[in-house]
Amino acid sequence: MIIEIPDNIFENELRDAFGNMPPTKNKNPDCRKKSSPVLQHVAFMTCNSNRMMVMMVMIYKTILRELKRRKIIVYNADHDTWQGVDYNGD
Repeated sequence: MIIEIPDNIFENELRDAFGNMPPTKNKNPDCRKKSSPVLQHVAFMTCNSNRMMVMMVMIYKTILRELKRRKIIVYNADHDTWQGVDYNGD
């Protein structure tokens, strides 16, 4: 699956979300370039801010399209509902 995000949207939203990130202390001295506090900041900005909204909507729509294409979720016209293909009523 490929998620296409126009470069200008990707660049603008990432700069807006992370360009003013304050210094973050590395808590992993054995691997200085992979710091969990930075990943926590990325997760926080992705989930809790509106600075990456266009990009996240594009990602969500692509995932939904793939779920439908791969028939992992299906539409039940009789009940006007979506559900997982393996849902058994529990």
